[in-house]
Amino acid sequence: MTDMRPYALNIAQFSPEFQLACACCGAQRPESDQGTVERLLAIIDVPAFLELVITRHRIGPLVHARLKRLHASLLPPGLIAPLAAEARHNALKAMQGLRTLLLFERWFGEAGIPWLTFKGCTTGLRYYGDAGQRHVNDHDVWVSPAQLDEARAVLSAHGLKWDPEETCWDLAERGPLHRRFLERHQFEETHRSAEHGKVELHWQLSDNPHLFRLQPEQLLLEGERLAAGDATLPVMNSVDLLLYICEHGGRHGWYRLKWLADLPRILDHCAWDWPAVLRRAEQAGCTRSLLLALALARDLFGWTIPAALTRHLRPLLAQRLLSRTVAIALGAPGVWWSEAYALPLRWHVSWTLSRLLLMGSWRAGVDVLWRISLNPHDLRVLALPDRLFPLYRLLRPLLRGVRRWRGARSTGS
Repeated sequence: MTDMRPYALNIAQFSPEFQLACACCGAQRPESDQGTVERLLAIIDVPAFLELVITRHRIGPLVHARLKRLHASLLPPGLIAPLAAEARHNALKAMQGLRTLLLFERWFGEAGIPWLTFKGCTTGLRYYGDAGQRHVNDHDVWVSPAQLDEARAVLSAHGLKWDPEETCWDLAERGPLHRRFLERHQFEETHRSAEHGKVELHWQLSDNPHLFRLQPEQLLLEGERLAAGDATLPVMNSVDLLLYICEHGGRHGWYRLKWLADLPRILDHCAWDWPAVLRRAEQAGCTRSLLLALALARDLFGWTIPAALTRHLRPLLAQRLLSRTVAIALGAPGVWWSEAYALPLRWHVSWTLSRLLLMGSWRAGVDVLWRISLNPHDLRVLALPDRLFPLYRLLRPLLRGVRRWRGARSTGS
């Protein structure tokens, strides 16, 4: 029988390894999932499961926290030791990450730069009860565009290096048309150091200003302070963070369980005023992204949709495409995301259509198409004079083809 639930995603279509990963990521009800977990543990391929949860979906520490409570007789040989090693490694990274964020609070405070941190270590500390249970990869911080140069200087003074070529900012020297394109297209950049790892410095929170319309300054003003040791860190309030996570996940096709695993923990964190949440989502322009994320939390983790939301989860004309795109993204090999050239054209088409279906306004859709029509890295393939900048968009298929060929060739060699 066809599942008539809006946005329905059938978890049975996935491998036993993926199903077990979802059972380990669900809301904090281990007793209700015990039978499912035991059944799946008996049939999984252990190496495939470890690759899936540690490397592909980055939920090793969370899976370890769930499985270590089971009796040893239920655990297949070779399963728990790699998970324990990953958990220890991540716990250390989480401690270092919180230390880095506390240093940012001091450095930016001394420079008079308002800032905001989101996702990452603070989400683990706030909603998991243990920062080490959420995989640590980088640190996301926001500063105002007007103080971007000051923030860069602060990070540089403390050993964090920024490579303008990575985000193509060096191409702004070609002329004003190149510069205006880069200023509109970019919204973050990466800074690195051996001590502090990878830091993503944002001056916008989304690549689409019409999709997540809440301004960072507003989020900072209406945000909260999260206790971390003897100090506090500036974070979004829970409603805004939920909406941001839903928009961010939808933007990326929800291709990592790491992002989805945040949902049941945030959703179970407090009693929600759902009419107020929906009003905020409408204001932000991400209502469809919110509803899709809540349906995924239901289908993958067993989260119960509140009665107040049932009537809002009405079927979309293309709900089949949305759920199919998420299913493909979740089940796709990791090389799709680590090597851009490996992304199949059919995925690009499906992902683009899905993004357009999640748009809350025609302006948001136009911005998606504008971004697709040219990528900053295309400008490296061919150096046109500034006055001929519009030709880049006409040449986009050729430029993209050359980049894919070069990427495949360099990887093959």
